[in-house]
Amino acid sequence: MPTLVLQMGHAGRTKGATGAPGEQAYTQEVGAAVARLLDGRGGWLVRLIVADPPVAQYRGDAFIAVHADGSANPAVRGASVGYQNDQGRVLASSWAGAYVHRGFTGPWHPDNYTVNLAQYYGVSTARAQGNHRACIIECGTITNADDRSVMAPDRVAWAIGDALGILRPPEPEPIRGSSDDMIITCATPNRAGILSGGMLLDITDDPGARGSAQSAIDKSVVAEIRVTEQTWDRLAAASRIAGSGAQA
Repeated sequence: MPTLVLQMGHAGRTKGATGAPGEQAYTQEVGAAVARLLDGRGGWLVRLIVADPPVAQYRGDAFIAVHADGSANPAVRGASVGYQNDQGRVLASSWAGAYVHRGFTGPWHPDNYTVNLAQYYGVSTARAQGNHRACIIECGTITNADDRSVMAPDRVAWAIGDALGILRPPEPEPIRGSSDDMIITCATPNRAGILSGGMLLDITDDPGARGSAQSAIDKSVVAEIRVTEQTWDRLAAASRIAGSGAQA
């Protein structure tokens, strides 16, 4: 059976790089969610590791290091991913798209937006052990209240399952509201779409559909989610994943 090695960022450290405030507790919560929701599902085993395990524990078929960013400025937001090769890029991008589809509404930093993220030692060690499908995920900025509210450990875990092709529960989590349908809008560039049943229908160039969508928003029939261009692209990619037949 293939093995996912999930490293809980900074876990177990008491000195040196111990993480942002609350990060160790958060990454361990994500680890617990991944083990509970994904271990044994779809033929995958989950191995949880802490920050500095024996190097042999990095061996497996996929490696994901879970982290959360932090800032002294509570207004700073954003998630990001890092990788060192094409296999890692595909895994990281698939997770990011699925994370948006699952309900993460925060902004995204460019991939590998710091040198340390691109060169993360856990990814390097995993690759050295033959585990080349490796990446690091920063699930958002834990010091920002808006990001923290959408960084649910189960959301991160299900997105990991989506990225690995593990069977998902029948329905994705709604971002908010009771309707399964949502209107997704992007101001720059001007885009609009309907998210329904896990698929994003682009209605940008359909004045009639956009008018009907605006009427539904005004009447509170459906929720409107305003996103950045990066988040739109992630959501569009995740919609293609959702329509690939991976759903349970």
